[in-house]
Amino acid sequence: MKKLNFLAAFFLAVAMLTTTFTSCNKDDDEGSSDPKDLVGTWKLVSVEEWWKDLEDGESDHDKYTIDSDDDDEMVILTFNEDGTCTSKEYDDKKGKIVTETVSYTASNGVIKFSSGVEYGECNFSVSGSTLTFSKELTEDDEWMKAVWVFKKQ
Repeated sequence: MKKLNFLAAFFLAVAMLTTTFTSCNKDDDEGSSDPKDLVGTWKLVSVEEWWKDLEDGESDHDKYTIDSDDDDEMVILTFNEDGTCTSKEYDDKKGKIVTETVSYTASNGVIKFSSGVEYGECNFSVSGSTLTFSKELTEDDEWMKAVWVFKKQ
């Protein structure tokens, strides 16, 4: 639960930073970056994060699997052909699962959400039944990278 609280704080920071700073270097993925491959329902299955303090060199790495039976860890995204995405996830502040629909655009392996969804703007790749988001940020002498892996439902 402590990791998920940190993850929620990290997502919030990413959402805020997206409005002022974005760094989305396209990785060499073997998967598809065709926006049509996003359409469908995807469930978050794992998260991997890296951090590094650029001043003192201190760093950390964390990787964890999402417990599919725990509502506190649930994140489900449904992408529609009309350019909307519905997110369903647990909101710690509200103490319940919330659903939100936002618009998105996707091209050349980069997806941009209109608002609300924590991922903001990031790289995406679809390989079979796996959707991967990745994002790198450098802010205030700190480098961060996150990779979210979803499975098609």
